[in-house]
Amino acid sequence: MNLQFPSIGGAAAASDTPAGDAEAFSAPGKLNRELVHKADPGNVLVASIERAGNTTDGHECFIATLDIDRHHPFFFEHPLDHVPGLMLIEGTRQTGTAISHCFYHVSHDLVFVLDALNVTFEHFAELCAPLSVRFVIVDKTYRHDRLASLSCESQWLQFDRPLGTMNARWSFSPPALLARLRHAAKAGDIH
Repeated sequence: MNLQFPSIGGAAAASDTPAGDAEAFSAPGKLNRELVHKADPGNVLVASIERAGNTTDGHECFIATLDIDRHHPFFFEHPLDHVPGLMLIEGTRQTGTAISHCFYHVSHDLVFVLDALNVTFEHFAELCAPLSVRFVIVDKTYRHDRLASLSCESQWLQFDRPLGTMNARWSFSPPALLARLRHAAKAGDIH
């Protein structure tokens, strides 16, 4: 499946996306803003996601193309000759969020919580060439027969060369449960 939403302000079509996602605003060459939990379409950093073949050890693999806006007011607030590391991290986080919704059917009613993040940079990401993310789901956790979290190992690629890695784990919770846990933590009931 290739997730790419080319229309502006109208219906974006992708056969495997939930109906609500198809009706939301999308920018040219970018994923739907709701798939990556962004209010401003200008903050969407993912152009497309495709399911790739499984890895040799059977893990599901995806390839995302990042959309790097060299005029983004936050990531390029001052002149840079490379893609900022924080932009790579955010683009990869958005990739995981969209994969959760589109390929694992995680509800938009759940809150996503980033539980773990490990990032390594090996080379600079250049502004002059396409940038992709190889995104592998390495673990799925279920609670009461419901997907509760995903873990990934991802790698940024440019010129067919790895630039660095981002490994992460994120979980999904009903807002009421998360609010109760946060309230209990503030009250000192849990550690």
